[in-house]
Amino acid sequence: MSQGDVTLGDLTAGESATVGNENIVGSNNNTTNITINLHPNSPFYPGGSQTSELMDKLMTETKADSKYTVFVCAPSDNVSSERAKYIFSNVIEKIKELGVDVIVGGGKVILDHENPYPHIHEYNLCKNNKCNSVIIIAEDHSTLSQFSLLSHLKFSNKLSNISMYVIYEDDILNQEFMTKGPISYFEDEVQGYIVAFSDYGEKTGSVISSKIFKHKLFTSNNKD
Repeated sequence: MSQGDVTLGDLTAGESATVGNENIVGSNNNTTNITINLHPNSPFYPGGSQTSELMDKLMTETKADSKYTVFVCAPSDNVSSERAKYIFSNVIEKIKELGVDVIVGGGKVILDHENPYPHIHEYNLCKNNKCNSVIIIAEDHSTLSQFSLLSHLKFSNKLSNISMYVIYEDDILNQEFMTKGPISYFEDEVQGYIVAFSDYGEKTGSVISSKIFKHKLFTSNNKD
C-alpha cells in the first residue's frame, strides 16, 4: 500500500514504519495502525462536495419508490405556549422540505379514527411500523405522557427502525420524577435526540431534518 512516497509491505512484530510525519505502524507490538488521508474529491471525504452530491442522488432515486412518515406529537393550541407553537411550525417547515408524509397528534390533532383512544392510536402507529420517525414536543400532560409511553415502546419492542426526537419544556427539569424517569430513560435506553426548549436555536430544526434525511435513505417503506 502506498501513501505519498511511503510504501508499506508486510510488517512483522517488532518492525515499524512511518506514515506521514508522526504515525507509527507496528513498533514492537502486533497492532497495525494506519491513517489514510483521503483526497477532498473522494466520495468518502467527510463534508466534501461529492459526499453531498452522493447523498442528494440517493435521496432522489429512493424518493419516488418509497414512503417515509414522520409522526409529530405536539400539544393542543388551547394549552400550548408561544414557544411550543414556534418550535412546531419550525419543525414542520423543515421536515416538509424532505417530501415526507407527516401525521400530527398529541393533542394538536386528536387521532381517533382507527381507535377510540387517541393515545393508543398513536401507540399503534409506532408499534405497527406505520411511521418511521417520531418527534415529540413535550410540554403538557398529553405530550409528556406520550413521551414516556412511546419511549418505552421503542425500547421494549426493539423498534430500531424508528428514530425518535424529543424537544421538552425546561420546567420539567424541576420534577425529579421526570429527570430520573422519562428523561434519563430516553437518554440511557432509547438514545434518541433530545433538546430543551431553551436550547432550541435557529439551526435545531435543520439538525433534526438532516438526521431524518439520512434515516430516510435506509428505512423508507415501499409505497402501497
